[in-house]
Amino acid sequence: MKTVKIIILTLLLCVSSLINAQEWSPPRVVSIVPHGHIDPDFYIDNNHVIHNVWSHRFEDNYRRIYYSKSFDYGHTWSSPKNISQNNSLWAGNPHIIGDSQGQLHVTYDFNLGVPENSHVRYTSCNEDGIWNPSDTISEQPWSRWNRLLIDQNDKIYCFWLHNFAPFEREVPYKIFENGIWSERFITPYPEIKGCTPVVVDPNNNLLFTNYKLVDVGYPCSILVYYTLSADGMWSELTQLSENSLFGFPDITVDAQGKPHIIRGEITKRDEFNIPTHEGTIHQYYNGSAWKEDLLVEIPGTNLPTFQTAIAFDKYNQPHIIQMEYRDNSNFHMHYQLINNQWIGTEINENESYGFIYNKLISHNGYLYLEYLTSVNGL
Repeated sequence: MKTVKIIILTLLLCVSSLINAQEWSPPRVVSIVPHGHIDPDFYIDNNHVIHNVWSHRFEDNYRRIYYSKSFDYGHTWSSPKNISQNNSLWAGNPHIIGDSQGQLHVTYDFNLGVPENSHVRYTSCNEDGIWNPSDTISEQPWSRWNRLLIDQNDKIYCFWLHNFAPFEREVPYKIFENGIWSERFITPYPEIKGCTPVVVDPNNNLLFTNYKLVDVGYPCSILVYYTLSADGMWSELTQLSENSLFGFPDITVDAQGKPHIIRGEITKRDEFNIPTHEGTIHQYYNGSAWKEDLLVEIPGTNLPTFQTAIAFDKYNQPHIIQMEYRDNSNFHMHYQLINNQWIGTEINENESYGFIYNKLISHNGYLYLEYLTSVNGL
């Protein structure tokens, strides 16, 4: 039997010796059940409380969203609370954020077992810890893969993917202000085909990475970048890659507000266009042009999706987390840029299940890493 657990690690960043003094904490278990968890997400508030949500599996098509919090840097956790309150169907892909008034906001996908009836729901919790009944915010079926974001003015955005016709997709969104959801808007790029991470820069602009499909003799998922300015103007769509993406990208900003993207990519193909190597690419905007560098390249096509995350520490140094499959085992890797060279160190190893759904947050002098893994393999 495979027992699945959600893990929090912290990395203390010491000013005396940034590289040598770094050490990850022992794993701290958020929740552990047989066959049970998927889609973890977390948020840290201004009082350093960690808020966590995940999807708990009871049956193949019956899952609930649970919430737990920690006041002591992840050492102990409150009893999990069912916040989706469903007695049937599949609730998944939860995301959690908090506003300046201490209120928590959660969106999640519902009825995922029947995609043609799936939709996005929203619930919230006030500063007294009372969770409200959930509301549906996507009117159309085939709505899922939601993303949640709050800007510097407490304006909340929810984006999701809508399959409005066979093989046709769009990315709608709504804005939550003063306790009310707006009308439905559509992201103005019909060629984008996903709903991937989004981040806010210091000027309150929204920065997106996504992908579009092109035909170069074979289907190819190409990385693109675009922005929504603080005054509501969409940018042009910028293509950032030539090779096919592998898995979902992640995006963050440095201390100057410049975007940095991490992605998996098919880096080499043979004469028959069959992938032979995969690599991890770090791409960033230097103020005038996009640059990129290669972290690691691995023979084969075994890097799983949901594996890569990026964040900057308080010294404005980038940190990248990913899972790598090599030598018949899964390695949890931490990469740092040292003397202009990416250096990877191993956090953990697991032969069977690996380390997925990595999320990395820099907060109050620490790096917090959350991921999903198994206790005793398959």
